[in-house]
Amino acid sequence: MTLRLNLAALTSLELERLLGVDAARQMQPDLSAARLARRPLLGHRFQTELNLVAVPERTWGATPEDAYQLRQQRAQLEGAGLSFLGTFALDALTGQRFLSAYLSTGKNVLVALRWSEARKQDTPAVQLISWLRDELAGTQALVSWNTRLTPTLEGSPAVVVKEYPDLDPPQLLGVHLTRVKNHGKAESVSSLLEFESIFQRLWEANIVAWKARGVLMENRK
Repeated sequence: MTLRLNLAALTSLELERLLGVDAARQMQPDLSAARLARRPLLGHRFQTELNLVAVPERTWGATPEDAYQLRQQRAQLEGAGLSFLGTFALDALTGQRFLSAYLSTGKNVLVALRWSEARKQDTPAVQLISWLRDELAGTQALVSWNTRLTPTLEGSPAVVVKEYPDLDPPQLLGVHLTRVKNHGKAESVSSLLEFESIFQRLWEANIVAWKARGVLMENRK
């Protein structure tokens, strides 16, 4: 049994992000028929596990500008005293699938410098993640980015994502720590294994939300 993407459950914006504007328009007759009949329109298989695969260091960046931004943001993260865990690829993702992993001094924030090695993808950006010890008003985790996001699928409402595109990494960390303080306490993370576990739990929270919307469906064939 595998999970498949149900195109009929996606919003117009999600379809355009996934397929492109022209392809989404061409699919409208099939989508309308599926929705009218209340039946799914199955797309590609969906990977449920998200694993960090270690990759050797090299000169990163799909363009000279991306390479410059990566060097600059890495220097800022290291200057903030963060602990470097390594460089990895997220095997279930496209887009910003590469990351350099760090831990904050207080070990309650996962820091990921994310980027793509494909041209015309999102530029390098820093993602901060904290998993709350106690769920507060339905919130399980806090995520902060220093970029504007264009996610293909809208994520779980239990994961509150904020964007701060004008902040450098140290400033972003300060804002994120204030968010964590306002929500209580976050789980401590002190190893790569725990870092990967938090990423997997974040992925699983999204999968639960997508299944609830009917975006992901079980396919027994």
